[in-house]
Amino acid sequence: MHFQKKCLGKMQDVSQKEGRTVLFVSHNLGTVLNLCSRGVVLERGRVVCNKPVAEAVDFYQHSLFQHTEGPEGRPPHVLYDVTKEKAKVPALITKIETLDAEGNPKPVVGTWDSVKLRIWYRSESRIPRASVVLQINTSNSVTAFLLSTEPDGTLPLDILPGDHAVDCTIENLPLSAGEYILGAGLAIPNAEWLWFSPDLANLTISPRDVFGSGLAPSVSRALIAPRHEWRLSDAKLS
Repeated sequence: MHFQKKCLGKMQDVSQKEGRTVLFVSHNLGTVLNLCSRGVVLERGRVVCNKPVAEAVDFYQHSLFQHTEGPEGRPPHVLYDVTKEKAKVPALITKIETLDAEGNPKPVVGTWDSVKLRIWYRSESRIPRASVVLQINTSNSVTAFLLSTEPDGTLPLDILPGDHAVDCTIENLPLSAGEYILGAGLAIPNAEWLWFSPDLANLTISPRDVFGSGLAPSVSRALIAPRHEWRLSDAKLS
């Protein structure tokens, strides 16, 4: 980490202080956004995008997901899926999808996006006054969100036999760019867990220059990127 920091610092010095051009190639898109002012996307040796870096990264991510599948051959907007397995538990979470506000697949989720997380569950019997729980943790187990139909939400829920789903819509997701761990479960609110797993899937939040500063907020700097505004104050110190 020290060596990487030293290298990045040197590249910034060369490009900013000495006025030279640095060509930086990396899989770490957060570093690309922090270090570069412009991005070039190649496809089979041909330039398909040459734009300001945030636009180039966004172009790359969307084009990538259009041509690839997620883990285990799943569509890229399906973060977790066990619908094809025979579960030997009375009730469980079976599938989690990321969707846009209209319910369309949303494989790329960025800072300040509005996203709908569709959580599918299955039960062998009716469970009155139950709850679906969603948890988002950082990679070092810091909880960013813990949401539920109850008691955090106000959606009374009777779990019925068979397969069903609930939608958790988050407007303007404030998470900074980075990797997160998605957990989910079923519970009797304030009483007991029926089923819970804290690490069902990985959730990637894509970098986006939401503040218009040329710097996309990343989890390495701050977990949350809230909407805010700075102004000079006309107050005088008494």
